[in-house]
Amino acid sequence: MVTEFAEVETRDEFVDLTFRLENGDVLHIEEQTTLTEDDLIRFAHYDLRLYSKYHVPVHTVVLSPAHSKNHVSSFDTGCFQYTVIHQVIQGRNGDEVLERMRDEIATGKAVNELELIFVPLMESRLPVRDLLLETIRLEKKIKDENIKNKVIA
Repeated sequence: MVTEFAEVETRDEFVDLTFRLENGDVLHIEEQTTLTEDDLIRFAHYDLRLYSKYHVPVHTVVLSPAHSKNHVSSFDTGCFQYTVIHQVIQGRNGDEVLERMRDEIATGKAVNELELIFVPLMESRLPVRDLLLETIRLEKKIKDENIKNKVIA
């Protein structure tokens, strides 16, 4: 059995969202249309890096679209078990949210960037790809650069 592993380290891996909770723990949120064991291994790498830096519990939540099915939410290597909370976004009408966002942007009202970020995961008559493209189109019309950067990230 091989005991030496050649490894190339990359520095361009980004976690979707992380937050420090009131109790000091870290909340790590990812968006995935599908969720595989390879995805979980990647998230575990992120979470171990976060744990190594902060030495507090890291809780990972994976958000998936309403139409997604059959996802893996844990793996067990024998000495290391890793589990995420998998949340399928159901009951939110992405078409209605997009229409409201269009109106808010056109009239200069404040936009709820979290809603816009999660539109591609909501239920819709459109495919996910089209929801993503429409989100990008709307993001380009937002005047507030901070919100634009959050949405596009």
